[in-house]
Amino acid sequence: MRICAFIQMYNEMEKGNLVRCLENVRQWADDIVIYDDASTDDSVSVAKEYTPHIILGETNMISEELYHKQQLLELALTLSPDWIMWIDCDEIMDRDATLGGLRKLAESATIGVDGYSFHELNLWRSQTYARTDSLFSSSWFCRLWRVVPGMKIETATGVHMRLYPITIKNVERVPFEVIHYGFWDYKKMLIKIGGPLGCGDREEIQKIAPSNWILNETECSCYRVQEDVFPPENVPQDIWPEPKPLAIEDLVPYAEIESSPLMAPLLDRGQLNLWHKHHVNDYHGERDEIHKRNTNSYSSGASPEQPFGFIAKGKTIVDLGCGPGWYSLSCIKNGAKKVYCLDVDRNLLDIAQWSFDKLEVPRESYEFICLDGSQPDITEPVDIVFCLAVFMHIPLAQVRSYLAWICSIMPDDGKAYLQFYQNYGHTTFNCIAEETPQKIMDRSVDMLFLEAGLRVLSKEFPTDQVQYSVWTYYTCEKYLHEVKPIHS
Repeated sequence: MRICAFIQMYNEMEKGNLVRCLENVRQWADDIVIYDDASTDDSVSVAKEYTPHIILGETNMISEELYHKQQLLELALTLSPDWIMWIDCDEIMDRDATLGGLRKLAESATIGVDGYSFHELNLWRSQTYARTDSLFSSSWFCRLWRVVPGMKIETATGVHMRLYPITIKNVERVPFEVIHYGFWDYKKMLIKIGGPLGCGDREEIQKIAPSNWILNETECSCYRVQEDVFPPENVPQDIWPEPKPLAIEDLVPYAEIESSPLMAPLLDRGQLNLWHKHHVNDYHGERDEIHKRNTNSYSSGASPEQPFGFIAKGKTIVDLGCGPGWYSLSCIKNGAKKVYCLDVDRNLLDIAQWSFDKLEVPRESYEFICLDGSQPDITEPVDIVFCLAVFMHIPLAQVRSYLAWICSIMPDDGKAYLQFYQNYGHTTFNCIAEETPQKIMDRSVDMLFLEAGLRVLSKEFPTDQVQYSVWTYYTCEKYLHEVKPIHS
């Protein structure tokens, strides 16, 4: 039994949707076919990492959606699937469907059923709340199509007409949900709608809103989505307040909306307690051992190029999870302008300060900061952020917070050098937790970066350190692609 995923795409990298969608799809589909509607960002190059079956549109023509669907259907049928599953790039399947439910549905399909209809869960102004008023809760779409002779899409110019093949007559609803991210980021949602809403015209958006089922929030009703609805790699941070109704006169176009994202605290107290439980005072060695290693690091000037390959000279650097300060000292010795040394362990930082003073390290060349949950007060632009052996110890939601924070302190030409614990195709987080650690597929790490506003430039799997063969070094930069309205 083979399932072919059926996707239409336009500039989904710059919207932050593509990797999330394709990482989800690869868990339940045997093949993926994509129609690209003339994307101008990196969508096509990224999609090619997941499938060779991509139709490249020459111009952006959303009004020709059904013609594109027919071309896509013809391509899908060449792969001899038993079922075709239509999903958009700003969507994923819920946890039960992703982790085997969708395939079981197709394998045990009722005789005589041509297709299955799925409810769409519309996230609204957050990744934790779904909107239910107006048409939001009544969104059901026939998405899973049984492959039979004579399948075709009834073509016509326009949008959102009959979006499934004419061969489908008998449709049943299923308990799985499709999680839709198209409305979670309000600013990007307005860009997606386009038209006068993208022109900075406050009067026009307020004029349109009363008759627009998406924009009219006067009856806005939302509920909190339970974590177990999301696939494990997509469980959101708990950082968004419940969306409340907005009066028409309060609506503004996207040009007037602040872009700064909410961020969860960088430190979880429960995790800090676990850290101290599993990392006793001598975890990094006794005081004299720490100083001896610091002395060797500072006197030898062992280069930070060794783990990550960056040049420290003249740079302002953040050492995230600095521990006793070995790599911070290396950066200072190699000419760093200033190093901010961050860690959660106050006692360890006190030992590091004592050691730095004994080594007569100039105080103006570094600053120790103990992470207490608030955003560290670093006001100058940071050229380099590096992080060794931290992310494996903390929950995925906290990793997302750190990545967003890293993006916020980096200038456009800054770089982040980050280490992840990867083995057998999975990246592991929360290793010190007493319950089962969290794991996501390695490729999903790219999705984490993109959500935070970062792009992966390179990955390096160490080959000269057998004991650390599971460590992967990532080099990242800010993702600077300009977001433009789809329609104008």
